[in-house]
Amino acid sequence: MAKKSSYILFKLGNDTFAIDVLNVIQTLETEDLTPLPKTPEFVKGIMIFRGNILPVIDLRLKFNIKNTQELNKGFIIVTKFFNNEKEQEIGLIVDSVLEVSDFDAYDIGTYPEIGSKYNLEFINGFVKQDDEIITVLNIENILSSAEIEILKKSTEKIEFDIENE
Repeated sequence: MAKKSSYILFKLGNDTFAIDVLNVIQTLETEDLTPLPKTPEFVKGIMIFRGNILPVIDLRLKFNIKNTQELNKGFIIVTKFFNNEKEQEIGLIVDSVLEVSDFDAYDIGTYPEIGSKYNLEFINGFVKQDDEIITVLNIENILSSAEIEILKKSTEKIEFDIENE
């Protein structure tokens, strides 16, 4: 029998995505963010989360999905992943959070290389559920090493500025 894993399902535009719940810390309603200068457009800013600075990205912009929500509406999924054996936390702005679903490992199919509208590095596969295709994300690959480094340097400077005030 294949091992079941739980995934949090969410919407970006008309598409449904899933992230393994082991990578999810919490979901929040979108709140005001402090902008981060000199970062990619999809980096919407930072917020204080559990006493730490949390960078927040807009997955709609990262995945080039037309924004179907009003500006600053939606939800933030606070996630964790490992980069260079160090745990990282990042907030992901999504249109809506749907539910938690369980999938067997064998239910996750290989995402087609041809015709994919998303970067395959971000994707673990797909699941078909009730006539809908759910894209299962690989949270550890959503940001490139260079993007993680930009965020790290930007947030370190802000932490330094806060400590020295």
